[in-house]
Amino acid sequence: MNKKIIKTSLIIFLFFFSNKLFSSHTVLPCTIQFPKTMKSVPQICIYYCGNNFTCEAHEESKRSYFTLPVDKACTTFSIIIIHLKDLQWVSKKNTVHYNTVNYYKAKANSSYKFYDLELVKAPFKRYRTPSETLKNKQEKKGHWNIEEKKLSAEGKIPDDTIIVLYNAEYVDNLEGNNSFELPTIIIKNDILTLAGSEKKLHDDAIELLLESIDHNPLHSHVQIHTRQDKQKIIIAMTDV
Repeated sequence: MNKKIIKTSLIIFLFFFSNKLFSSHTVLPCTIQFPKTMKSVPQICIYYCGNNFTCEAHEESKRSYFTLPVDKACTTFSIIIIHLKDLQWVSKKNTVHYNTVNYYKAKANSSYKFYDLELVKAPFKRYRTPSETLKNKQEKKGHWNIEEKKLSAEGKIPDDTIIVLYNAEYVDNLEGNNSFELPTIIIKNDILTLAGSEKKLHDDAIELLLESIDHNPLHSHVQIHTRQDKQKIIIAMTDV
């Protein structure tokens, strides 16, 4: 009898704990928008919170997508676009685990674009006038405050920064208009001129992905699976 009570209590505890854990998290997609004049979209690698994410290309719209698991309560993020050759990882001191990353830093005189992002949600009111209701419909998606910054003199990249492994010279700016996705990374219209040709652009992207293999053991490769279950979104993270 006691064993049955303990087993039942444990099941109830795990049910409520897991429900609370997953209900506090969601996923945020992010888009990298390339010029429509390109024939195809290069593949890009993302590092975030010790995990490795691979973008999915949508050739028709010339966009590349990635999706990150985040805490629902989090409204601030940092993102850096930087080439792998400009990225340096610093291992923890006095440890035998040399592949344990303490933090990442940008090398001296490296090229990068670093942004702080703050999500500003529309204020909630239970009762609204007709004009306030219209305004709320227009603002209900919220918006992002986007501020480009420089790293510290040391070049240390803040913890939990979204690291996009790509040539920062190809990035024009970030645009964000709603709370359902991270700001879109806009690629410059003259990227092919900057790269030399589309073939050169893709060759460089492939080379960058091959170089990132040396860093991949430091990160878990994660795929995000989502499914709609009535009014809830079920999120599952799987290591590959």
